[in-house]
Amino acid sequence: MQAEGSTTTSGPAVIPTYHEITEENSSYSYTVTAAQFAAHVAVIAKQKPPVRALPRITFDDGVQSQYRHALPILRQNSVAATFFVNTGLIGVVPEYMDWAQLEETFRLGHRVQSHGWSHAYLPDCSDVQLDEELRRSKGTLEDKFGAVVDEISMPGGRWDRRVLDACARTGYRRVYLSDPWARSAANTGVEVVGRLMVRSTMGGEELERALNARGATLLMARTKYRLKEQIKGLIGHGLYHRLWLALSGYNKFADDNQRTPELNFRQKPK
Repeated sequence: MQAEGSTTTSGPAVIPTYHEITEENSSYSYTVTAAQFAAHVAVIAKQKPPVRALPRITFDDGVQSQYRHALPILRQNSVAATFFVNTGLIGVVPEYMDWAQLEETFRLGHRVQSHGWSHAYLPDCSDVQLDEELRRSKGTLEDKFGAVVDEISMPGGRWDRRVLDACARTGYRRVYLSDPWARSAANTGVEVVGRLMVRSTMGGEELERALNARGATLLMARTKYRLKEQIKGLIGHGLYHRLWLALSGYNKFADDNQRTPELNFRQKPK
């Protein structure tokens, strides 16, 4: 879905976003190796900071591999990041950080913001569920860290106008999408910000080109993304989700999802 009233800004063309950081290659397409991530961070560290205090780099979910492999590399390069976490899974699901690890992440100067409570797709939630996902995550993080939580990234990249309205009512100021080219202040009281979901195939040079994309290169990248979104709309989210699971190599948590349906976690795609 395209954000309303898109406008361009100066600074890096995209905000790179990471999920799993591993020591070795993985079949999951949203995994990058620690060596690959280090090369990416070296590129990011050379870039001019984004405008309007936007993050230079973001993480979704709050998983253990980010704590183990990403934090040391960020520290070595003096790069601060924003971690969007599924608050209801912290210290509950072993794959995710515990609260002590997340507090250390915060103390190191990184921002910790919301990715919802359970990774439920927000447009699919009832009004009551949507309010729970937004308020419970925000309130828990603010109580833990004593800092304002006013940013949220959309689980699975799913959003609609109703979700944006609910985010504004809950006190969120920015909503981050999985669309790398979205830049707008939608007429909902929240700013919509796009991000680039980094895949395992992306090298340092490719990332640098994406960060510095301008003119015809930027237009072509945006056009390719819009075409993919149109195809997704034509085939429907259900079929797209099944195709994504098959193509991304993401089957690691299928049994966990069946055992813990109330958490509704790790159901992405981006």
